[in-house]
Amino acid sequence: MMIVLPIQNRVSFTYNKKKESNMFTHETIEYAPTLMSFGHYKSNHRLSLKYLQEPEWSNVTTKCCKSGDWLGLSLIGYSDDPNDLSKPKVLGNNSETNNQTRPTFIYEMNILRSITSIVENFKRQFFCDLDRVRLLKVKPNAVIKKHTDKVDKDFLIKDCPLRRFHIPIKTNPDAIMTVYGDKEVSINMKENHLYAVDVTTPHSVVNGDEERIHLVIDAFLRGEIYE
Repeated sequence: MMIVLPIQNRVSFTYNKKKESNMFTHETIEYAPTLMSFGHYKSNHRLSLKYLQEPEWSNVTTKCCKSGDWLGLSLIGYSDDPNDLSKPKVLGNNSETNNQTRPTFIYEMNILRSITSIVENFKRQFFCDLDRVRLLKVKPNAVIKKHTDKVDKDFLIKDCPLRRFHIPIKTNPDAIMTVYGDKEVSINMKENHLYAVDVTTPHSVVNGDEERIHLVIDAFLRGEIYE
């Protein structure tokens, strides 16, 4: 069975229920045309989170928050270095040599299997090609001001555009994302739930008293339907 779900008012994508595993429970909730949730993964991240206290995280390049408030580790990126969050032709990176994504060395670590298995499951579920896959951490009580991600022009492609998905790995009740559009929506994203966010629309984050860690998957979504 094939289900075609609208992510927003100008694009749809294909979700392959045949490829669903017992790791994922499907349930579609449309909060707004620019923000949707459609299921959750069964995964325990206790060991992964313990390991993630050890490595040094890199600053996310942005003017939307204080330096050190928003950090990341690359799981799949444009270099083998998990501390390299950059993408060619985005935010001043003019590199022409590293134009293919690849797993970083931490992607293969067994201790992160609870997280990387979600990525592998996602690839089986959706007819798509992965771009960057990152872990993004927001420090306690940090604020990420209203912004868009139009600086990455792949989000603006007319055919097969890049789309962004969030899966909270660690969160708290006061971690709130707000998406602004025709309908302004503020939600607390639930752990292990899969959300599609239109990041060409202005959005912001206010965190609570604990750090928030999201698995963020950027994927090119194709229009074909598999039977």
